[in-house]
Amino acid sequence: MCEKTTKVNYIVRKLQLSDCREVHEIRASVGWSRYIRESEVMMNIDPNGQYVAQDIDTGKLLGYMSGVNITDDLAYVGSYCVRPEYQGQGIGKALWAKTIEHLGSLTPNPQFVDKIDGISLVTIDGHNVRDVIEYDKHPLYADNDRIAELLVGKCVARLTPNRRLKYKCWTSSEKAQMIGTKLGLSEVVRMWTMYTKKLVEPAHIDKAFCPVSVDFYVF
Repeated sequence: MCEKTTKVNYIVRKLQLSDCREVHEIRASVGWSRYIRESEVMMNIDPNGQYVAQDIDTGKLLGYMSGVNITDDLAYVGSYCVRPEYQGQGIGKALWAKTIEHLGSLTPNPQFVDKIDGISLVTIDGHNVRDVIEYDKHPLYADNDRIAELLVGKCVARLTPNRRLKYKCWTSSEKAQMIGTKLGLSEVVRMWTMYTKKLVEPAHIDKAFCPVSVDFYVF
């Protein structure tokens, strides 16, 4: 277990080429692969798309995040990491906020359910994660289509402008397909998938609006 350090004073600033060596160290500290020229390549694409958190007193880099605008309608977010001994001090949140500020924001689709009386959305944390695991069987899992729309709308609202969205669902679920329609998506391809005849219990297919996590993402 990594021993946490005392609280530090830090700033979040744009990456400089001279920071690349320390960025490699930060990636290594969380067990990530090292790509020697990654930061330089991304800087050529978007000079303002990479940020570091730096200790004001020592100059040491504590965390790193990239959010690169590749074209007007395509962005890349990645390499979001903080040295383990400095985690838990809000450094990651500060990096995230700065990066998302650079990428911009997306206005929610006005057709989507924006609120439901008697239901509120909360952040998953240590107090409720066990309940979530017990309930959640798929990446987009909800008791009904209105709740599914509410969840999707809030998630899409956090994306940056003009992102391309990929969404897979079963053709047997008209409600799941309707979510895709409300997102403004059009059908690109239909794929055959094989399943066992017997459902794994407890399985509630009618509550699964998007069956696989890697099938619901922006790129």
